[in-house]
Formats: sequence, C-alpha cells, structure tokens
Amino acid sequence: GSITLSDARATFTAEASTITLTGASSAPLTRSAGTFDEGTSTVIFNGVGSFTLSSGITEFYDLELSPTLTASRTYTISTSAVTVLDDLLCNPSGSGGVYELQVDMANTIDVTDLLTIKKNTSADCEWNTTGTNYALEAGRIEILSGGILTANGSTITLTGSSTPFTLSSGTFTAGTSTVVFNANADVNPMTSGAITFNNVTVNPAITADRAYQFTSGSTITFTGDVSIVPSASITPYELTLNTGGAFTGGASSDIDINPTGTATVVFNTNVSNYAVSMRTITIDASTTWEANASTVTLTGAVSLPFTDGGTHNAGSATYVYNGDTDVLIDDDTYGNLTLSPTMASVGRLYKNNPGATTTVNTNFLITPDAASAYQLQFLLGDNLIVSGNTTLTPVNSATIILHTNTGPSYDFTTGDFILNGLSEFRSNDSIVDINGDLDINSGSVFNAPNAISWNLAGDYTNDGEFYNTGSNLILDGASQQTLSGGTGASGMVDYTFNDLTITNNSGSDPVTSPSVIFLHGFNVDNIFTVTTAN
Repeated sequence: GSITLSDARATFTAEASTITLTGASSAPLTRSAGTFDEGTSTVIFNGVGSFTLSSGITEFYDLELSPTLTASRTYTISTSAVTVLDDLLCNPSGSGGVYELQVDMANTIDVTDLLTIKKNTSADCEWNTTGTNYALEAGRIEILSGGILTANGSTITLTGSSTPFTLSSGTFTAGTSTVVFNANADVNPMTSGAITFNNVTVNPAITADRAYQFTSGSTITFTGDVSIVPSASITPYELTLNTGGAFTGGASSDIDINPTGTATVVFNTNVSNYAVSMRTITIDASTTWEANASTVTLTGAVSLPFTDGGTHNAGSATYVYNGDTDVLIDDDTYGNLTLSPTMASVGRLYKNNPGATTTVNTNFLITPDAASAYQLQFLLGDNLIVSGNTTLTPVNSATIILHTNTGPSYDFTTGDFILNGLSEFRSNDSIVDINGDLDINSGSVFNAPNAISWNLAGDYTNDGEFYNTGSNLILDGASQQTLSGGTGASGMVDYTFNDLTITNNSGSDPVTSPSVIFLHGFNVDNIFTVTTAN
C-alpha cells in the first residue's frame, strides 16, 4: 500500500524493480529521512482516491499513474520539484463508467525522456499545470486518445529531437502558456494535424547547422507570439525553420526572429507555399526570410506590421496588409502586394515607408472594404515600382485615393493601371510611367493637374473622369496603342487632354498599320505633338 522512509540510516535501493503503490491516502511514498535510490526502477501509483502521491522524493526513474477508477479522482504529484530520469506515463482505466484522473502539479517537473498522457479504457487523464503555472520540462510529450494537457500560463520546455510534441486524438489547452523547443539537433517539432499554441519559442544553442522541419500538414494556430532566437558562439551556425502548414496568429500574435551570438536563421514557408498570417513580423540582420509563393497576411493595427532588417526573398509571394489603422508599408521588395483593410469606423492612411523604393515584382492591389463611406488613402512615402499591374477596387461603400504626395512627389511606375468604382489617382508633380493599359472605369477619377510629363505605353480607356489641366501625356508604346472615350464615346471630349505627345513609332503605315488609333473623338486644350511618321 505505501512506503515510508523516516530514519536517516534507512536506504531503499530500488534497482530495476517495479514498485506498485496501491495506497489511496496522502503520500503513499514518503521520505522524511534516509535515502531513496531509484536505480532504473518503475514506480506505479494506482490507488483509487484523491491524494498527493509522494513527499520528500525528488527523483524517479520511470513513473506510472494507472489507477482503475470507479469515480473521477485527482492526483497531486508532489510539493517538491520532481525529476523523472526516463519516462512518465499517465494511463488510467475506468470501471463501470467514464471518469477522469486529473493530475495536478504542485511544483516543477522534469521528465528526461517521454511524458505520455492517455487513457487505457473509459478514463481520461488530464495533466494540469494548475493556476500556479508550474514549469514542465520533457524530452517529448505525447498526448494520445483520452489525454488532456491543460497548460494554463506555464512554460513547457521540450528538449528532445525526435518529434518532441505529439498530439494524436488528445487535447492540448494552451491557455497563456509558452512552449519552448530547444534541442541542439535537426528536429521535427510536432506531428501533423491542427494544433493551437499560445506562445512558441525556438531557442536552441546550436553547435552546427540545424533544421527544424515542421511535418507537412501541421497547421498551427497561435494565440500568442512566435519567437525564434537561436544562439551560437564563435562559429556562425544556421538554424533553418521550414513550415509544414499554415502559421495563423491571433489579433495580437507576432513573429520575432532575432538570433543571438553568431547564429543566423532562415525562415522558409516551404516550396508548398504555406500561408503565414500574423499581426506583425520582425526579422533582424542575421535572418533570411524565404516567402516562396506563399500568402503572408499582416493583420496588425500597428504602424509598421512588417519590419525587414535582414534578407527578404519575396519570391512570388503575396503580402496582404489589412490592419484597421494607419499603416506604414515596409520599403521592401514584394512578389505581390495587397492592401485590404476593413474600415470599421473611420478612414485610414497607408503609406510606403520613406527611405527606399518599394518594388512589387508582380501585381499591386488596393481593395478596402467599408459599410460606410470611409476612405483608404495610399500615400507614397517614396518611389513605387510595380512590374505587373496596379488595380484599385473599393468594396461596398469604401473609397480609395492613391496619392503620389506633394512634398516631395514620388515616382510611380506600373504595368496596367486599372481604376474601378470610387477610386482616384492623383499624380501631383510625380513622374508617372504606365507601361501597360490605363483603364479609368465608371465612378473613378484620374487626376493629373500639374505641369508634368507622364508616359503611357498601352491602351487608354476613359469611362470615368480624367483631369489633365497641366500635364503632358506621352504615348510611347512599342506596339500599337488604342485610345477610347469609353462606352459613351465621349470620354476624350468631355475630359480633355492638356498636352498630348505621340512618340510611338511601332506602325509601318499611317493608314493600314498606324502606331496609334483613336476610336473616338478627342480634344487637346494646348499642344498636340506627333513626332513619328506613322
């Protein structure tokens, strides 16, 4: 039933024995004096009751909790810090009903190898770090069928290299906990499947290049933050973290990558292009961010949701900024860039961060949403180059202004430029170079009021409003260009050109193959210049 050591001269040498304690009263294994030498033994507690398992015992080799319950019970491990040198198994059974064994921690517990939380038959095991948030450390944790780990606000440290976290038909309740992975090895951190963590920290002290490869299909939701802070000394070793599924954060979830010492980090969304959605992402000078063709969503209602202090390989990834606040867009290179806030109560100002040109390798889309007439203004804080197309499409009652700024005006280069709905472009004194088509669709406005020259290499269609009171439109395409007054055929008469210059010399004959075709009548208020014979 129980074992008590109460004499300083007493030594219990367990060697490789199995010691089964059936006592159901407080502390079936007690040491107030003497020595308990655990050897490589297995200690089994299977008393049917609610009680503290041990007192004065700080080390076990293998520990097993396997009562056969006839009612739900609570075990409390020990008020002392406990180390289990090998494995700890919680594996209750039930007789005559479905019950739960709740195992409460009353101090820190360190399991050197494997902590398994599961049921045998008809009795769940709930491992609870309690509201005191005791720290739990293990090489590996397996939460299997009937197993529940309630983490509260504890720190759970996983030191193992062979799938340190397994969740298979069990339940992990993250609470406000922090799960730490710190093995100095190549690690597959968790099994496949969906899981919700609060905070996750990856902080191994690496002595060689290491890879943390999340299993394909391991979709992870974070209610807290992700911190990737490996360390190395003297030799510059690299930690590569490959996602195995979507990383999805909550409203206040951040990714912070900040290696220390000589360590570097590569964060890779994988060739499977797994999505990342977080409030903010911050990478430091020792970090490479490989976005591949993933969708990276920055939900933060904060000033600068993406901070790139390292190497950013955007690939063909799509970056989505949708925070409902005034936002600075990092002056970086993006694959695709989308600005799509849902404005709940007021208009918003988005701006690309001053200091360097912002480059979009493919397409730039502005598509805010609002139930009322709120405006998203995108103001250039520096030059903007879009190699693909720029499209402005407000949703519901939202409106858009893309503004090149006035002090100073910054350059804007794009392929096709498409204005839809209640959207407006203001060129101010900027150099504007449209290397594709310009479509001013119904309800939209193109405003080029100042004495500048701007270039159009593709077709022109005006079904909206075009104000060109001071500028010179240069048609400089390398192939035939077509200009249209829109569905009403009057878009180039009602909205006139100030100066119009044609430098397109692609045509071979002014009648059969001209460089420029006007489908409808047009007016030029000032100077119309044609510099090519065709």
